[in-house]
Amino acid sequence: MERVEKSGLVGQRQRSTAGALFGSSAYLIWGLSPLFWRVLQTIPALELICHRIVWSFAFLIPFVLFSGKQRNELKQIFMRPKTLVILLITSLLVGSNWLVYVWAVNNDRVLEASLDPYPPCSGLSGLPGRFRRGGRKAMEAGFQLSEYWMPGLGGKEMWEGHAKNTARVLNAINPDYIRSRPFFPSPGSPLFEAHNRGEFQTDK
Repeated sequence: MERVEKSGLVGQRQRSTAGALFGSSAYLIWGLSPLFWRVLQTIPALELICHRIVWSFAFLIPFVLFSGKQRNELKQIFMRPKTLVILLITSLLVGSNWLVYVWAVNNDRVLEASLDPYPPCSGLSGLPGRFRRGGRKAMEAGFQLSEYWMPGLGGKEMWEGHAKNTARVLNAINPDYIRSRPFFPSPGSPLFEAHNRGEFQTDK
């Protein structure tokens, strides 16, 4: 009985280690992907997405065809028109999302392409839920967490919404430390040029 329990614990630790490695690799790849798209900046975003679709299909279809289980599932999908329609709609939505993302990366419009007009804490993401979930998981795992917030990120027009949204996120996370780092556009950036033209103001 004791050997079985030890074996189970070892297997669980191995799965946890593998999961952590896979998760870290996914975040690393996703974090570095904008650098890849920037290299292809001269190519239109629509053309890049078309290449992504075609080459992904060409690379993955052999795996599906040579896998008995997946091949049978593919046959069943083609026999169900309702499922085909759902897959078509979701494919169009995912493709549109990728198109907007790639266009935003290559045109310095990542912040504007976020789903929330009042991004919390930093300009890396406009999704408060993502910050809350990540922060809570870090706290529950026993990490000592320090969060930054950036006053001025919402500009003069959206400072109040940005401040309230940031407060909601930080209250939900309840980190050990909260640090303030006032935002000002980096010289040479599109936002800096907009600031010089008076289109973006950081003062309340």
